[in-house]
Amino acid sequence: MNKIILLSAFFIISFVKAQDKIVFKNGTVKTGKIGFKFFNSQKIKLKKDDNSEELIDVKTIKYIEQLNPKNETIIKSIFMPVKIEGKFKKMIVLMEGDVMLLGLQRYKASMTENGFDPSNGHSTSDYYILRDGEEFATFLASFSHIGGKSFKKVVKEYFKDCPKLVEKALNKEFKKKHYKEVVMYYNNNCDSD
Repeated sequence: MNKIILLSAFFIISFVKAQDKIVFKNGTVKTGKIGFKFFNSQKIKLKKDDNSEELIDVKTIKYIEQLNPKNETIIKSIFMPVKIEGKFKKMIVLMEGDVMLLGLQRYKASMTENGFDPSNGHSTSDYYILRDGEEFATFLASFSHIGGKSFKKVVKEYFKDCPKLVEKALNKEFKKKHYKEVVMYYNNNCDSD
């Protein structure tokens, strides 16, 4: 009998612990299991139990927190529009500070003679930066495609209020592979006022 009670308590605690959290722009908080309706959808599903499912517009969300089952850490994500596409994208918060570093996972299907083959695709990561109050996330780096602004040009324009950082990028002390260090340097050494 005690084993059944103990096992039941364990499952209840595990369920509560596994709850994802949505923090809305108006300050309210909801918990449950977060799911994504469709790829690239502008709505997410929140499931409180097996019988209830709520569709939520991502534009109303400040951030979400989800449990990473692999290592039991909390992953914080925000939904931000990307300038070129205009749609809100789920971006993982990799670093917080005066400038946030965001990661965007993209899935790209491969082209075959019969068209696109989603089973033969690959995932890529793009990195964006964002200051509080900005309307769009700014592209910083990607290691999967050619094109867009050069890393040096982005650093020169976005971080123009920190001449030491710009100089380090122009002198190749900071290269594209140092995207994390660039944001960390700015947050620790540059005055954002």
